[in-house]
Amino acid sequence: MKANFALILSYDGIRLLHRAAGGWRRVGEVSLEDPELPNALNGLREAALELEPNGLRTKLVIPGEQIKYLTIDTPEADDTARRSAARHALDGVTPYSMPSNFGFWC
Repeated sequence: MKANFALILSYDGIRLLHRAAGGWRRVGEVSLEDPELPNALNGLREAALELEPNGLRTKLVIPGEQIKYLTIDTPEADDTARRSAARHALDGVTPYSMPSNFGFWC
């Protein structure tokens, strides 16, 4: 299933693009400093639904500098040991706690 929208996150704001013939078209953008941020985001959603009333399939674009890439050496380790090594490698290197379903998506 191909996404019909792209939600692009940046340090400045959130931009919504719509897939159209020939490429992506800008639907709108919301500043993170907007005092009415929830309402502004709802406005983007409403604009998207006007373009695609049958449903929104959206891909999320995260800035590369916001993605943590790590390499760990796990030769000959089974899946359980790899998950444990990944959990250990991630512990404390981000401000976020590990999700309880970590093993599901790792």
